[in-house]
Amino acid sequence: MEFTPSDEVVGCDERQRNEGRKLRVRLAILWGSGGVILVVLLIVWAVTKNNKASHAGKSTTSTTTARRDVYNPAEGRMFASLASMSYCQNDTSILDWTCSACQDSSTPLIPGRIKIVDAGRGNDTRIIIGKLRHENACLVAFRGTTSLDNWLRNFQFWSTSPGHFHECEGCRVHNGFLAIWRNVAGAVFSALTEVGCSPTDPNSNSIYITGHSLGAALAHMAMFTLHKLGFAIAKAYTFESPRVGNGNFSEAFSAYFPSKFPVYRITHSQDPVPHLPPESLGYVHVQTEVFYNKTGGYQVCPKVEDTSCSDQYGNVPLMLALHAGDHCASTLVPNGDICRPIGCSGKNVLETHAT
Repeated sequence: MEFTPSDEVVGCDERQRNEGRKLRVRLAILWGSGGVILVVLLIVWAVTKNNKASHAGKSTTSTTTARRDVYNPAEGRMFASLASMSYCQNDTSILDWTCSACQDSSTPLIPGRIKIVDAGRGNDTRIIIGKLRHENACLVAFRGTTSLDNWLRNFQFWSTSPGHFHECEGCRVHNGFLAIWRNVAGAVFSALTEVGCSPTDPNSNSIYITGHSLGAALAHMAMFTLHKLGFAIAKAYTFESPRVGNGNFSEAFSAYFPSKFPVYRITHSQDPVPHLPPESLGYVHVQTEVFYNKTGGYQVCPKVEDTSCSDQYGNVPLMLALHAGDHCASTLVPNGDICRPIGCSGKNVLETHAT
């Protein structure tokens, strides 16, 4: 379903430029404190660049033949609004499903059968679980991190090699992501049961899943767990996800999910986050990427690590310093900013510091 552009899109580009300037100032402060983050980023970029050159044409460029031609941009907009909804700080407007992003999604949920799961330091992890009104299915939406400090800390991936993920053979994932998912998995399962979805009932076991940033990474792991429990993943659209696991994780993901139903990992322009953790540490993205440029044009990417899509960019320090605004910017939501849903009075992910 098409959305009517909001007047709030006016000034969106200027706001994104302001966010980029703010981030550059904060990075300068970090540099004055020792510059460790930028130095390590430069090292990671150099290693990753060399790694890509030496691994050109290997398995991470394998193609997918399933569902590449069925990406629906209108459906992408619906899921983008659902991912944006998770950033809304007005809990009441989520629970009664009256928030602007809720309405923009054209996906009615049943008030009274919507749960909010908060966890982590300062409730930095949030998941919205709800029962669809017109379908025997549930939504699971993972929010990204809400503070710049945590955002930078979460993406210090250069020091962490992937650890064991027992949901699939030979799979390894980022230990930080895995710890967060293990911390909330039980609460997510309980919430699904409470709102009316059960893995043992084929008439109510369907799940629609989305997430942005760190939330996208959690969504990718959650799909394995929910599938193993008996839930049926109906569709999954994630946005600006980092790499989550190793090649086995990526291959298992492709075997379980994209070949059976729509699963899309949407990236935008020069957002630095999809380039971390680096391939040099053994991380590989999951399929299927849909790459959007700044003007809203898109292409479905046939390769896992596709140099015609987001992988055409590789200078992570430069992207972090000059293009951080691309992480929240999106032509798929009416106001152009997936991290700041209209009418929720919340601060942007790149403006809030943890205390």
